[in-house]
Amino acid sequence: MRKFAVYNNSGYEIPPYGIAKIDSLEGTQLGSDSGITIFNVVRPDGNPGTHVVNGSKALASGSKGTMVHLYDAKRVATGGGTYFGGQTGPGIGTFLSQTTLGGLKAIGQANAMDVQPVRFVAPRTVPIILAEALTEAQDPLLFPSTALARVLVWNAAGELLETAETITITHRYQYISAEEGTFGEASERGPEWWLTGIDCNPVESGD
Repeated sequence: MRKFAVYNNSGYEIPPYGIAKIDSLEGTQLGSDSGITIFNVVRPDGNPGTHVVNGSKALASGSKGTMVHLYDAKRVATGGGTYFGGQTGPGIGTFLSQTTLGGLKAIGQANAMDVQPVRFVAPRTVPIILAEALTEAQDPLLFPSTALARVLVWNAAGELLETAETITITHRYQYISAEEGTFGEASERGPEWWLTGIDCNPVESGD
């Protein structure tokens, strides 16, 4: 289970099992033997990033605590609307889970404290624009190609906008290539980002 030492820099109290987003490094808290990296956490904003889940006690603004990675969470605070068997995930402007982003599956009903049991069900999938040309893999197992891509997010009007976040595509297909600026989709596959969709010209059949 991945745990993070965090500092609540949101200006708000994080409820028990609330979902927060890592914003930046807060600094180093010296331990007896080694330094411990402390991460600033804020309210999720709907953009990609590393999300973490609080423990069973509320974390006051300006306080330090420990949180687990979203995908390791066993339960999350919910804002309602998530049904048994449905998907949920980080909200937008709230520490409560919402149905908009997904990634977690509700495996039970929320209790009286609006805490719902969940489990991770799917890797993150994001829309992208290639920041550089993507070439064919020399060998899918031993010599994949790589390319930088810019992550896109939706705004309130439903339009896709570029963000400052970039990911590295590990490309293992030998017969697919794409130019810089091409629109596509990428998904997490273990430690890599794989291309799962790409805009391309249709292949014309011969006579």
